[in-house]
Amino acid sequence: MPAARLETSRVTPLPLPGALSGRSGLPTRPAAAPDRSVYYAGPENSLVAAAVARLIAAAQTGNAVATPLTLIGPPGSGKSLLATGVAAAWSAAQGDDAVLSVTGLDLRRQLERALGAETERPGAVAELADHLAALKLLVVEDLDALAESAVAVELLTVTVDRLAAAGAALVVTASKPLGEIAGLDARIVGRLAAGLNLEVAAPAEGTRRELLVAALAAAGRHVEPAAAADLAAWLHADARRVLAVASDLQHRFGGRKPITKAEARSYITQAAAQEASTPLSDIAAVVARYYAMSLRTLRSSSRKAPVVLARAVTIFLARQLTPLSYDEIGRYLGGRDHTTVMHNFHRIDDRLPKDRALRSAIDDLLRRLGRAEMSASCVSKGEASP
Repeated sequence: MPAARLETSRVTPLPLPGALSGRSGLPTRPAAAPDRSVYYAGPENSLVAAAVARLIAAAQTGNAVATPLTLIGPPGSGKSLLATGVAAAWSAAQGDDAVLSVTGLDLRRQLERALGAETERPGAVAELADHLAALKLLVVEDLDALAESAVAVELLTVTVDRLAAAGAALVVTASKPLGEIAGLDARIVGRLAAGLNLEVAAPAEGTRRELLVAALAAAGRHVEPAAAADLAAWLHADARRVLAVASDLQHRFGGRKPITKAEARSYITQAAAQEASTPLSDIAAVVARYYAMSLRTLRSSSRKAPVVLARAVTIFLARQLTPLSYDEIGRYLGGRDHTTVMHNFHRIDDRLPKDRALRSAIDDLLRRLGRAEMSASCVSKGEASP
């Protein structure tokens, strides 16, 4: 089943009993509920939250659920938190021996150790395979790492079939669609694709705002609504960075008074000033090469779709990596006015949470510019400067 999302208009907190705090950035542990983490599901992830909630409920009821469930998303989107939350709920209901939550790399290493033990302990691999097949829930995080071993892929393929025959559940996480992961053969792709494949999008602006407010509240701090809105608009779509900023704000602005809009703007200005600037000419040259066009074409008045996209990406990167205003960027790109440049910036910014291909392109361009990936550290200046 192809990746899909259901759009709604709410940001819904999804409690995850016993989930591990900090696995992928989305959780906070509210002081009143130390055994719980919370995943904040905005419109971009409402279907994901519904599927996970059903799977958690099934741990108690024993009802059939749609599995395998494959969660696909970039770092910081929360897929690991969701997967470990499911595992924790099933462990509490079914017992620790019935559930295994393991990374693809660790499962690969377990198999390698079993293979190495075969000479002294024949049947070690079969023992591992039988253990996996006897589970009521298997969670494999980071399928990409497991796919580097053909033997591990074969083990997982057999395990998927045995779990399905036993009516057991399987949850898998991956950073990219199954068909794009090198090393996965058609058999395992087909088996996982027959289940539910959902894209876990990086949190959109409304979700970032709710997460920021909740993270500060969990630490006993509060933030004015206007300040939270400014911070959420400035922060890029990475939950881990939202939590890092919440921690920084907590320590920077002590006391019991709410963080004000003025304090938030001051924080944004200082943080933006600390970002090393990349010349706009370098950004434009790298983007032009990436999209297979000349720099002259990129800066021209052409309205061809590839040129328009490349120009918008250049504007987006320029707002992240330089202190230039919309007017200054517009002058470099053929004398475009402030409004046009701003529109192009928001066109890219609005698409990023739901467009995996665009996120991948931006990350690739940032690497080529010698900057950290967007999902790891890069933030959008948004409206920080006119």
